[in-house]
Amino acid sequence: MNNVKIDGKIVGISKPIGKEGNKYYFIKIKQSRVFNEEKHSTFFDVKVYSNILKKHKELFLVDKKVMIEGNLDSYFKDDNLITYIVLEKINDNFYNKLGDILSYDTDGTMLWHGKRCDKVPMSNKEEQELKDLIKEISGG
Repeated sequence: MNNVKIDGKIVGISKPIGKEGNKYYFIKIKQSRVFNEEKHSTFFDVKVYSNILKKHKELFLVDKKVMIEGNLDSYFKDDNLITYIVLEKINDNFYNKLGDILSYDTDGTMLWHGKRCDKVPMSNKEEQELKDLIKEISGG
């Protein structure tokens, strides 16, 4: 896969595309740079599944600056190659097609859907239940 990272500003969001249960949007990102004292702009299309866009609307606002990471994909339309980025990460939040989110807190602790994944030791009762279950399965 061809992984790419871009930063820029969201300048547009398409209407939903696809069938129910597998809808997606294209987000248009504008990246501006100055070369030889001249301003140049490049536009990128980013494919975002509808469940991710709806669940995290605050990340997908027109004029919002974003950092996008994803994989290049393409298709042919009217004998033209159309290339786009399939969203995997926006502003340090990871996504997959199902919309699961994995990120990290400021202290490095993993977050799952925004909730900390802190280690919680088993209680004595839970530990005994586990030992009994292992004993039952192993026959010993």
